[in-house]
Amino acid sequence: MKRKILVIEDNKSVIESVRAILDAHFFTIYGAFTGKQGLFKTKKLNPDLIVLDLNLPDMDGLNICQFLRSNKSTFSMPIIMLTARDSSKDIRKGLDSGADDYITKPFDVDEFEARVKAIFRRVDYTNEPQEIIESNGLKINTTEFNVEINGEEIDLTPKEFDLLSALVANKNKLLTHLFLYQKIWGYKEMPHYSFTLQSHISKLREKIGPVFGPKIKTIEAKGYKFEP
Repeated sequence: MKRKILVIEDNKSVIESVRAILDAHFFTIYGAFTGKQGLFKTKKLNPDLIVLDLNLPDMDGLNICQFLRSNKSTFSMPIIMLTARDSSKDIRKGLDSGADDYITKPFDVDEFEARVKAIFRRVDYTNEPQEIIESNGLKINTTEFNVEINGEEIDLTPKEFDLLSALVANKNKLLTHLFLYQKIWGYKEMPHYSFTLQSHISKLREKIGPVFGPKIKTIEAKGYKFEP
């Protein structure tokens, strides 16, 4: 089955360039010329990868990326930002908003193709069932529900265990407040005036100690990510 790639880009020539580059690799390329059209097609097509421009006529691509990352059905969908914004500040903003990769225009054809292939290699790997999740001495056994740091077992509550498992399994990826409340607590919407998540993160950092605790990074007003 061909993999579906949605290119959200107001320049038709860029969409056609992506189609020409990837056509030989059994991808089906779809285009959307506005942010609203892109979100509609994302829901309709459930693409395997989104290539996202930031300078769209109706919406900022950063907001689209943040929306997709906060939605339970699209949270793990790979996103490559393809944009003319090439400052280091813009690149940092793009990656912090949840993009898996950031490519600036004009782009090299071979590099673009290689990065798309790299994204799918990571997706194919992380979609495999993970009984054991490891990161530099931190070991999580998801079937026996235990955590070890350098061979020493750490006592966590069920919610702390679920939080740590989600963060480490998605290392270097922003997990939004909404996503974590949905995944860990089963909420449908963000709770108002709740410090439940912040409190659990604080206790979790303390329990996993001075080496691993600081690896849980706070992304201001957005969520958390685990940076090994």
